[in-house]
Amino acid sequence: MTTSLDTLAIRELVDAWHAAVNLRDISLLHDAFEPSAVWEVLAPVNLRHEGRDAILKGLQESMGRQELLVQLCSGLVVTLRGDSAASAVSTLVEQGRETKESAPWMAIAFYRDELVKRDGRWRFATRSLHVRYLGPLDLRGTSFPTKGLDLPSFG
Repeated sequence: MTTSLDTLAIRELVDAWHAAVNLRDISLLHDAFEPSAVWEVLAPVNLRHEGRDAILKGLQESMGRQELLVQLCSGLVVTLRGDSAASAVSTLVEQGRETKESAPWMAIAFYRDELVKRDGRWRFATRSLHVRYLGPLDLRGTSFPTKGLDLPSFG
C-alpha cells in the first residue's frame, strides 16, 4: 500500500540529489539509482549516462567542470502508481560558472523522474532533465519548449 511516507521518501531522494550537487558529495547518491538507471539531459545539452556507476561518474565529471555550481529544486509533484512505481516532476534552477573569470550562467529546467521501490527503498530508474532556458543570468539567452514533459494530473 502506498502512503504519504512513500511521497516523503521520494521527496527526500530528490532533495538528496540537489544536496549532493550543492555540497559536491557524490556519496549521498550511492544508493539513489537502480543498477540499470538512466540519467539524461535532453536538448540542447544532449547528455546521457546509463547504469548507476556511469551516472555517478558523469555527475562527478559534470560538477568538476564548474568552479561554482548551485541547484535549487521546487514544485515537486509525485504520482504514486501502486506499491512500487512512481513518477515525479520538479522544477530546477541552476546557476554556475566554470572559473572566476568566466561568465556565470543559469539553467531553468524540469526533471521528469521514474522511480521504483525495491527492498523498501525508492530509487531513480530514470532522471530526464528537460531544459527550458540555458544562458546568461539576465535571461537574454534562448528558451526552449517543454515538449514531452507529460505532467501528471493534479486531482
